[in-house]
Amino acid sequence: MPVPAPLTSQNVGHYDAPLTAFSLAYMQSADGFVATKVFPVVPVALASGVYPSWPRGNFFRDDVAVRPMGGRTRVQGVNVTWASYAIEEEGLSATIDDRERANQTDPINTERAKTKMLMSQHLIHADRKWAAAYFKTSVWSADVAGHATTNDATNSVFWNLTTSDPVKEVRKRKRQIAGLTGMTPNTLVIGSDVELALLDNAAIVARISGGATTANPALIAAGDLERAFGLRVLVARGIYNTANEGATESMSYIVGSKAALLVYAPPAPALEEPSAGYTFAWSGLLGGQAAGVTVRRWREEPSRSDWIEASTAHTQKLVAADLGIYFTAIVQ
Repeated sequence: MPVPAPLTSQNVGHYDAPLTAFSLAYMQSADGFVATKVFPVVPVALASGVYPSWPRGNFFRDDVAVRPMGGRTRVQGVNVTWASYAIEEEGLSATIDDRERANQTDPINTERAKTKMLMSQHLIHADRKWAAAYFKTSVWSADVAGHATTNDATNSVFWNLTTSDPVKEVRKRKRQIAGLTGMTPNTLVIGSDVELALLDNAAIVARISGGATTANPALIAAGDLERAFGLRVLVARGIYNTANEGATESMSYIVGSKAALLVYAPPAPALEEPSAGYTFAWSGLLGGQAAGVTVRRWREEPSRSDWIEASTAHTQKLVAADLGIYFTAIVQ
């Protein structure tokens, strides 16, 4: 843990008069983070547990038969298996020394700024964990790579090229998953570069505008993409600093900016309801916060400081790999 610099009257929140008209802080919008939005949230009372996993094949066979005279109907056997989840509480704290609070002047609000900083870091941490586990190859039922000219089982023409038709491609992949599972994907997670490519894609512009072309384009917004694809579109725009404290900043997108993930995920969890994944939230520890962030504040008199702590307790779990397809490097 880094040791904070000694507090002096020059660095505890006071600004000279000419600078008190504004406060400069870099707070990312929560809209650009996706980790807790992709999979439905399952509140759980305990930190670990098990849940039933039903074999897909049993639901898609036809074993119905005539009952023999004087006999019983055929018995359907289902070999249910059990999967497990495990949750760890994670958190980060900040302190406000009495000298900081006493020396701050408008518009400085140290408590508000530090609380936002803690919340921002939790958003970053959650997206980093989610992306590392699920926004990559060799996780889902199929991986589709961007290609300059080829559309086939494992390739798709780059979505930023005029020869591509991403809507047609996604429809084909939705049908591919539906033909395997009986469930039609309803969510598309895209990186920032993919969003830009789709907003300027000639085929999408034509669909939305009813005939406009790249030479005479219509203005379309991110919300129009959901109408074009016929599913929920989540855009991952979160960034984070990959450098250690004190080193030169190095900003990077958290979720791969040139990739996309197509999945089926119901809006809410339900018994015997398939989903590409679930988010298990330890509500027994953090109450109604579920997959959100709980903020606590308390006073420590010996240090003459107020403490702020932001905590989370949730984990994502892959449930059905056959309900997802990952598009890797789908734009150049």
